[in-house]
Amino acid sequence: GMQRGLGDRPVFHIGVTCPLDEAQRREIKRGNRALGAAVYFHNLAHGHYEYDLKIDTAAISTEAAVERIREELAIRGFVS
Repeated sequence: GMQRGLGDRPVFHIGVTCPLDEAQRREIKRGNRALGAAVYFHNLAHGHYEYDLKIDTAAISTEAAVERIREELAIRGFVS
């Protein structure tokens, strides 16, 4: 898995997600992605990993997501 190449270094897995319908809406709005990529990556990424922290970007702002990640990294000793 992802951990194998990192040896004994600590790893903190963060899943940044949103509901599939929101991902598809964003994909269309951007206009610079192949349609269907949202479905492909949604199915690929979010069904196979266990995350230490999961952020739903449809539920909170980008700024709130960044702050939540910073807080959790500090609590776990990854940053000071």
